Amino acid sequence: MSFEQGFTVIADCCSASECDGVRTHIDQIVGGGSRALLARTWCQTLANTLREFAARSVPELRSLIAVQCTYFNKSPTSNWFVAFHQDRSIPVESNVTPEQWPGWSRKEGMTFIHGPDELLADMIAIRLHIDPSGQDNGPLRVIPNSHRDGTLSPGDIEKMCSTATARTLTANQGDLILMRPLLLHASSKSRTITSRRVLHFLFGPRTLPDGLEWERGV
Repeated sequence: MSFEQGFTVIADCCSASECDGVRTHIDQIVGGGSRALLARTWCQTLANTLREFAARSVPELRSLIAVQCTYFNKSPTSNWFVAFHQDRSIPVESNVTPEQWPGWSRKEGMTFIHGPDELLADMIAIRLHIDPSGQDNGPLRVIPNSHRDGTLSPGDIEKMCSTATARTLTANQGDLILMRPLLLHASSKSRTITSRRVLHFLFGPRTLPDGLEWERGV
């Protein structure tokens, strides 16, 4: 599976005991998720570990820094469907205003904007699976090569989804899924009673264009 298609799966990054250690941290988080985990020391250490491991397969990661970590947990009490979409939001310092940048928003005390395509094309997301992600618990589905055309309009997304063949990416505990943020991806509701916990790390270049700065970089 080539990362040139916009995604790849890397097996056996973390052992069962290492996943248990991460689970101890994330189980203290109330609700189905959080966007602000990178503020925590244990998460910063984990980000560096994942980058070094994944860079063996995708060397360009060595020049990127972790800028965000989001926690997802699909479970019987927090279960959702996600339609095909692109990830365009990036966390930046709060000195930008809605008038300056599209997609401006404030979530969990962080400021987000829609990153320019030139920046998003250089970014990589790493998803660490704390639990297995099989066919029945809402695995990630992607459309290969859909990141190549930059930001897509709703009409373009609908057209691409109707003509392209999506891939379902299953993962074992401790596996990584790497993807470009602009890759079209989706997931169905889980059909099981087990949790599907994922840490979604976002990595980007150290320097941002147009005077922007990351909210946090590790």
